[in-house]
Amino acid sequence: MIGWESSLLVTSALAGAAIGALIFSVLANKGRKTFNGIDMLLMTVGGLMQAFVPNIGWLIVARIILGIGAGADYILSPLIMVEHSNAKDRGKTVATGFGLMWGLGAILASLIYMAGVPHPLVWRIALGTGALPSLSVKYLRRRVPVTARYLVRIAGDNAAAESVIASVDQSTHNHTAWEESMLRDQKGFGYYFATHAREFIIASVLWFLFDIVGYAGNLFGPSLLAKGIGLTTGTFGLVMFAVFSLPGKALAIGPIDRWGRKPLQVWGSVGWLLSSYSLRCTVALSPFHCSV
Repeated sequence: MIGWESSLLVTSALAGAAIGALIFSVLANKGRKTFNGIDMLLMTVGGLMQAFVPNIGWLIVARIILGIGAGADYILSPLIMVEHSNAKDRGKTVATGFGLMWGLGAILASLIYMAGVPHPLVWRIALGTGALPSLSVKYLRRRVPVTARYLVRIAGDNAAAESVIASVDQSTHNHTAWEESMLRDQKGFGYYFATHAREFIIASVLWFLFDIVGYAGNLFGPSLLAKGIGLTTGTFGLVMFAVFSLPGKALAIGPIDRWGRKPLQVWGSVGWLLSSYSLRCTVALSPFHCSV
């Protein structure tokens, strides 16, 4: 595989994700459940295409389609989880669904790679299996009701929200006493950006900086860093996620709603810096070659 093909293969899914996130961030307010089904369909089609593509060009196309679905899901799934969860456990819900499952999927892909499947097939199987969870999620999400928060705050359909609340809450207390803050939100994005621009910008920059390091390790680690420390691609992925990433995610889930998001993010960043420095020393094969 020549350089530009390798670069396109790596960036195609991410470019698709950016496109999907931009498009579905607008469509999400037209209906959470409707467009959540479309994003899962795109991920399923893209995943299946990866298993049967005849050449690198079609693989790039398949990964763009997959990426669009993934980018859409980055928007829709957290929204649905947040709107269905209560304040007490909201952090645990999002961290489990949006963080922990990602690591488990990466571990499964590494195990498939290490299962002894012939090399010409292993990447097709590893990439194609991504369609299976997409199909299951698409089926399960059909059974989840539209969130009451969306129906009230975005759609302005209080009667439908009452029906949803009654279906999940069988208590006899009155659901009709809507407070003013719970009625349809008439304010647009401009209002919220004007009042919370600092928070939006800081969160976006932090996520951008995190993803530079995170995606560099995820995308290039198995092919470049693994060679430097004498590991195979599958072993590197398994160690990276099973030994380092997954335990950290699991440890953060418990206290996230008690300690708060910001302290955990600070300490997580400190741990990331220390682990990155340790890896640099390991690749250098001697601690005396390490420098800040």
